[in-house]
Amino acid sequence: MARFYHNLRESWITNRFSVARWYYRKRFPILGGKDAICRVHVRTPYEGRACLISFEELEDAFQGLSVFGSANTWNELELVLDPQHILDLGANRGYSTLYWSLRFPNAKVDGVEMNEENAIACRSLFQANNLEATFHQIALSDRDGTNHFLSHPSHTRHRLTTLVSDDSSDYSTNDTIEVASQTFATFLASQGLGSIDILKVDIEGAEQFLLESIEVWSSSVKLILLEIHHNIDQDWALRQLHVGGYIVQRDYSKGRTEWLCRKDNHQPRG
Repeated sequence: MARFYHNLRESWITNRFSVARWYYRKRFPILGGKDAICRVHVRTPYEGRACLISFEELEDAFQGLSVFGSANTWNELELVLDPQHILDLGANRGYSTLYWSLRFPNAKVDGVEMNEENAIACRSLFQANNLEATFHQIALSDRDGTNHFLSHPSHTRHRLTTLVSDDSSDYSTNDTIEVASQTFATFLASQGLGSIDILKVDIEGAEQFLLESIEVWSSSVKLILLEIHHNIDQDWALRQLHVGGYIVQRDYSKGRTEWLCRKDNHQPRG
């Protein structure tokens, strides 16, 4: 609870008391009401634009607070000034995609999410804020055609079946879901995405497949914000990124495994 209230205090949310009350009732339903949805107003420091987001689960609130506020380490990074195209791999409920859209309002923003419920939530979030983004419900993997993922109780942790270890009890083998699948190179080509200024990647271990084919697509991507998951050998990942021409800055603070990968011939302009 302490982390929640700290992030709430540091957030850009304007109606903090309403969020705290909702969180308290949601966390301890026996003591409070049954509020199912908390609608939150956020005013970011970027372009002065306000937005509306809705929390239905405690996990939504934690995720939203970590994105929309000073706790988000992305605010401190030197990124591309005025990017033209941003691609969010692993959009989940759309909070990170909305962040990029608000921070860089002139950029074209695309999101990729393999879970149908999450993809619907992404589109609803942008529709509620009269913002444009294109969301693709597809799994990025090592094959074109179809693939399967295992459902997880947490909507942030659905994972391709080939990436789930045999001893993992968190995933239900009864909830195997078929989904359209493409390699990253095929996806870029099929969508006509010739140049990506910022690529954010958080796809529950499937970054393995992107890194395996990095020589095919690295010339199209200037900068990567990459979440490294437990199935990835980090030394191998670092070697692959160097093959792709990236200099890597790693962040292991507070248990994070986020890498900023910048082309070695590209200097940040803002």
